Amino acid sequence: MPHNTKLRRLLLPPALAFAASALFVFFFQLPQPYGDSPEYFALASSVSQGHGFTADGMTPDTYRPPLFSFTLGLWFALFGGPGLVSAALFQSFIFALSALGVFLLGRQLLPGRYPYWAALAFAVHPFIIPFNAYVLQEPLLLCVTCYALYFSVKLLKEPSPRAAAASGVFWGLCILGKAVAWYAPFLLAVFVLRKSGKAALVVLGLALLAVLPWTVRNYRVLGRFVPVNDQGAGALEWYMTRGAHAGAGGAEYIESLKGKNMPEGEYRRKLAAFIASHPKQVFKQSVRNAALFTQVDREWYGKVAGLSMRWKYWLLPFLLFQLPLYIGFALALWRGRSAEIFFLGSFYLLYWLQYALYWGEPRFAIPVYPLLLCLGVLGWLKKTKESVHP
Repeated sequence: MPHNTKLRRLLLPPALAFAASALFVFFFQLPQPYGDSPEYFALASSVSQGHGFTADGMTPDTYRPPLFSFTLGLWFALFGGPGLVSAALFQSFIFALSALGVFLLGRQLLPGRYPYWAALAFAVHPFIIPFNAYVLQEPLLLCVTCYALYFSVKLLKEPSPRAAAASGVFWGLCILGKAVAWYAPFLLAVFVLRKSGKAALVVLGLALLAVLPWTVRNYRVLGRFVPVNDQGAGALEWYMTRGAHAGAGGAEYIESLKGKNMPEGEYRRKLAAFIASHPKQVFKQSVRNAALFTQVDREWYGKVAGLSMRWKYWLLPFLLFQLPLYIGFALALWRGRSAEIFFLGSFYLLYWLQYALYWGEPRFAIPVYPLLLCLGVLGWLKKTKESVHP
């Protein structure tokens, strides 16, 4: 294939992704910040103005992970200051890089032109593009996770210092983006260890080195060990006041404890004990969370465009966009014999499990969508080792 043709094929998915997302931003209504967005926006604005990682301009923040707000703050500093349109264009730029990452990851897993078509499908995905309108971290998490997976697969296929270093750095960035990826470098090291102990050490060492400066910063702020961020008892309170535990008196129990002025550690232990004492609610909520993780993200369509958010109206998009990929994913794991397939499947299932145990929303699955897409397509193909790109 001529060099120019290869270059055009490489650049078309990210160009299409940026154009599609930017056009969406300019022609459709942007949501006003709500939920987690205001705090992310405030942190990024503070970073762009040189005040550091603080939401109020004075108090160092340890509640949120740093990667998204720092990166968005740098974008604000370079391109005219804070603004919702600027934030959406940042998300569009990240989305373009993600489309390139999908193509590269696909080339490691899929034969023929399937990586190209997968990247193009990702670039115009009607349930991922609208998410770029939000000031939320999932698009950036998708990007860094995609590249971490790409370098991990390269490393598992043929260990090299460059692939090991890139994998370690990108997994460190993933952890700084959200601690849910904490296990990834350890999992990768286990798989790589059979081929190269040195590569496994490089992965772990650079991942930990990427996180270490922020951990030191947190220790200086809080006086205790906090690797990435600490939401206090907030995560437990969130879990207990919604879903299955809301009907079991979770909110009332929290109110009864707050009047006792007990130490933070004891308060957390009592909340955890309450959750553990309601196994039926835990099981019910976990099943519900796991199911929500698999659905299409309809946040923009429901809360901005005004369509119904009830799941039964979104069953057809699930059947068209999600179910075939999950079936293909299962087929790929069933037929897979290579280390990279087992690693990718293990990573996805552990990621899914964490959100099933805590809280499931369709947006939490966005960072690992490229993996689902590539393995979902692979499962439907008759793949041979020789047909996959080097």
